[in-house]
Amino acid sequence: MRHGCVSAEYDGDAIWQASLLDGPVLKLNAIVARERYTARIVVLREPMHLPSGCLALVLTLHGASMVRARDRCETFLLPEAYVYTRPENGGAFDIEAARNEERYELNGEALDEAQAPYAALVIIEQTARR
Repeated sequence: MRHGCVSAEYDGDAIWQASLLDGPVLKLNAIVARERYTARIVVLREPMHLPSGCLALVLTLHGASMVRARDRCETFLLPEAYVYTRPENGGAFDIEAARNEERYELNGEALDEAQAPYAALVIIEQTARR
């Protein structure tokens, strides 16, 4: 496992234990009714498009992020340490980091702006009905 931002999936079926060995950690869990929804967490390091039809939470981490709402042709800035909720029936949007020349530190290692995790997206989608 490398230092920095590592994403992992865990379905909750197995019992496990972990110890923090070096530095702070950001842990983000998405809990859903598995028979009705699926959830995934994406670390934003580069621009991303999010289609309509799913619930989305955007959590800004290091610096601000820009969101472009495609249906309304508008752009807005989410400040650092902010949570934005897009409802399931909300329009598609593009998101990217608001770039600057700062350097960040994560787990004691310097990261340039191209490596820093700018935001985390929690995407919750309804499973197909049978």
